Amino acid sequence: MSIKFNKAAQLSLVILLVVTLVFTPGLTGHAEEPEEKLNNLGSALGEYESELGQATKELEALVSEVEASKMDLLEAEEQEAKQHEEMKLRIKYMYETGSVSLLQLLIESSDLASLTANIEYVSMVTSHDREMLTEYQRVVEDTAARAADLEGRRNELSSLQTQLNEKIASAEEAIKKASAEVDAKRKAELEALQAALDEAKKYEDAVSPEEGNNQGSGSSGSNETTPPPSGNGSNGSGSNGALYTLDQFLSMGVVNWGGYRFTYYSQSVLPGPGLNIPGRHVNADGYVSDGDGYIVLAALGAKGAVYDTPFGYQGKVYDSCPSAGTLDVYIR
Repeated sequence: MSIKFNKAAQLSLVILLVVTLVFTPGLTGHAEEPEEKLNNLGSALGEYESELGQATKELEALVSEVEASKMDLLEAEEQEAKQHEEMKLRIKYMYETGSVSLLQLLIESSDLASLTANIEYVSMVTSHDREMLTEYQRVVEDTAARAADLEGRRNELSSLQTQLNEKIASAEEAIKKASAEVDAKRKAELEALQAALDEAKKYEDAVSPEEGNNQGSGSSGSNETTPPPSGNGSNGSGSNGALYTLDQFLSMGVVNWGGYRFTYYSQSVLPGPGLNIPGRHVNADGYVSDGDGYIVLAALGAKGAVYDTPFGYQGKVYDSCPSAGTLDVYIR
């Protein structure tokens, strides 16, 4: 038992070292990891889209304001022209005949006070017209200046929209490239990890070559028991109770039972995203299982084959294993 534990500890140390070298950021010396680059690009894209949304809101509000300003300017110009025409008509009426109008003022005025009042009235009307015309001219100028300012602001926002759209397109293209870099990096890491695990298994076989020859032995200390009936059940529940708990399995590293050599590998180290496992989950005892209750195995042979195991469940093959006579058990 102690020899197997030492070997399992050695194997775990090798795997831990490989995982650390492959997955620890910064050991490769890159200035910026692909994942970090992708995250930064995603943040930048979000900021650009937020700015574009704000600019679009402002532009929509500004368009309505510009149109209203144009209507105000048109109305002010029309009012100015109308006031100007009315003033010209009054001035023409009062001054066109010259002395006749002055004579009428003298005749119609009963006294000097009346004459003065009439003259002041004519002067007031003329002054009022001038003031009104000046006021309308000021309104026209102010309205025109405001319309020009709004139009300039609208042009600025339109230009900003164009710039932000260009930045968004550029960021999206960069994100595609960064995503491809991340996928390539992860693929390379998984391939390197798989190669290291294969080497670790070879090391395991070299450390204890006698384990491959003790199957079927009835001597004291053997891990084997009498093989159970053939695994043709309708689900993954074993007909016999579990002979080994997961903790015992992890401590031993290898269990020789039923003519097979059972080893394990953890999904936290080798996730196996490409495996097609319907209803995949980790069961109550810590084994990765399918929807029918079979624990997941890797073996040299056809996928879908069912095997009895000493762990209280039948297993089904979903992955390949290069070693004949070995069944790898997928655990938490």
